Amino acid sequence: MNYLAYNKLAGQVTDSKIEEIIKKFEDKFPNMELIDEEKTSLEQLNEQLEDNDNILLIGGDGTVNFLANVWHEIKMKGNWYIYSAGTGNDFLTDIEAKDGFGKLNEYMDNLPKVTANGITKYFVNNVGYGIDGEVCVIADKKKEKGKKVDYTKITIGLLLFKFKRRKCKIKVDGKEYEFKNTFLAATMNGRYYGGGMKSAPSQDRKSDKVTVVVMKGLSRLLTLIKFTKIFTGEHIKFKKNVIILEGKNVEVSFDKPCGLQYDGEVINNVTSYKVTKW
Repeated sequence: MNYLAYNKLAGQVTDSKIEEIIKKFEDKFPNMELIDEEKTSLEQLNEQLEDNDNILLIGGDGTVNFLANVWHEIKMKGNWYIYSAGTGNDFLTDIEAKDGFGKLNEYMDNLPKVTANGITKYFVNNVGYGIDGEVCVIADKKKEKGKKVDYTKITIGLLLFKFKRRKCKIKVDGKEYEFKNTFLAATMNGRYYGGGMKSAPSQDRKSDKVTVVVMKGLSRLLTLIKFTKIFTGEHIKFKKNVIILEGKNVEVSFDKPCGLQYDGEVINNVTSYKVTKW
């Protein structure tokens, strides 16, 4: 059997989009049965699946993250695929998928997990902590009020004026580091996050390690200028401002609480987080 799973609450999925996808994949996945996730959960779908069934999910990074956490709660059956229809598709960019389409199974096992404020979740792309976490906090508040969200504008405003830099302590596989004037301390499972930022150019999501990316600086303006290089991965050449650490077990703490995001999902008022891979 072939299934097309979607959730119109995601914002990018419309009836016309569903029809377009059915037509696009009619040769690869003929006679797809439609599964509306608002009416049928992935757990309920899994109960009727066979190991050789194909499931095509419509969505972006948030959809992949949701599946990842269900995946680790129960044993998911079938062959799972993702077709991009979300606002963020860093996962597909990272695996170098063609035409916004990729298979998920090989990337769902052995994912890292993050623990913060008593919450533990698996993540696919990254944990953002610091200015990147605060961007998501502000964006969520704007969305709740029905306001338009400009992520670039929010980031620039925080970098230049509003974000209070933190003292940061990091432990990676038992080795400790301390940094002042820290803007962010992100942990990467893939190379990309934030809609195309190549934060960790050498990170391999199939490895047994994650990459911690720390950005710090005294000058807000110079930090902003260097931060723009993150979209090409060139930010790592600024070694006084950008610190790269690799390991399996990571602990990060700030001297003052800050927003944290994992694959776009927000946890507020976080003073520390832990990441474990495998």
